[in-house]
Amino acid sequence: MKRSLYLAAPVPRALGGFQQHLRNVVRALDAPVDVLEYGDYRAFPKAAEFSANARPIATYESRIRFTARLARDYLTRPPTLFVIGHVSLLRSLAALPRQPRHRIVLTLAGTDAWFPLGPLERRALYLVDEANFIADYNRLWFEAKNLAFVRPSFVTTTIPVACTPEDEALPWIPLPESSERRAILISRLESGTLKGIDNAIAAVRHLDPRWSLDIVGTGDALPAHRRLAKKLGVDDRVVFHGQVTDERRRELIGKADVLTLPSAQEGFGIVFLEAMVRGRPCVGAAAGAIPEIVKHDVGELVAFGNECEIAAAIVRTSQRLRNGELSAHQVRQSYEARFSWLLFASRWKACIAPYCAAVDDRDTQVVREAVPMASLS
Repeated sequence: MKRSLYLAAPVPRALGGFQQHLRNVVRALDAPVDVLEYGDYRAFPKAAEFSANARPIATYESRIRFTARLARDYLTRPPTLFVIGHVSLLRSLAALPRQPRHRIVLTLAGTDAWFPLGPLERRALYLVDEANFIADYNRLWFEAKNLAFVRPSFVTTTIPVACTPEDEALPWIPLPESSERRAILISRLESGTLKGIDNAIAAVRHLDPRWSLDIVGTGDALPAHRRLAKKLGVDDRVVFHGQVTDERRRELIGKADVLTLPSAQEGFGIVFLEAMVRGRPCVGAAAGAIPEIVKHDVGELVAFGNECEIAAAIVRTSQRLRNGELSAHQVRQSYEARFSWLLFASRWKACIAPYCAAVDDRDTQVVREAVPMASLS
């Protein structure tokens, strides 16, 4: 008997990069996956669809009911590989004894890996066989703060995210022919964050008048960003598009020379991949997980918060694209070499393969070599 697959996750059918990652994981596994959802996706204005191999089994808005269902399934199901889609859901397992017939993989999709776990999560972490991260930066922080609470056989792995096969099926876009210069920023516009959006807006005043900045996204900080653009006298060159369709976002990326997201708190930043797959270079902050994505062959890194550096990097990156040092095709090739869907799917299948091997009633133990903990630099 092989272990069946089971995903427990918060609203994986909602729109958003984190939820898209969870849907991609299900799709990449390419086998039937039972899905237990915490939170009602129907409360959102729009919802996404699972791939055909997903089998939604229940949706609970109540944390108590969700916990009860997950606990029941963990205690009663035949051998199963449980993929826990967010660290906060570990609380639902905290009171349970370990079931040797099961395996648990915890996937952490960003900044949720940066902080010490609470008492309940620590208790449940002892049940987990593997924690999977989308960037080494996140993995190192998690290891530094939480490895005291795991079993000796616990391992950590890193599997970067990817764009969907539908995104990859679209061709890269040649250099824009217009004499205008456009940068694009795609992000949630939320107060109290270190996304660097105000720095990007301020950078526009250091660019020559041919340049404009398209900002895609919405949130409670949108009015404040509009006011800042007006205060700095660049409101005629900063265009706020709000939330747009996937097609419109791809169109805006294609019209830009450069994508920029000078954020200090990215656990990955899939918008960089969305630009790269369309052949557009990137400018990001040298912070968080961004340096793992934005290498010199696809753009530049700048110090967080320095608007002059942001402006200069945008101009240099555009010049590299237009003078042939970079090409749209080369940027796309860099994406394919490091982040393609084929790599993503094969890495996830390799992750779960040892846990889904045939088991008998005595449950032959799966043993994997532990990944040595690296030191934070």
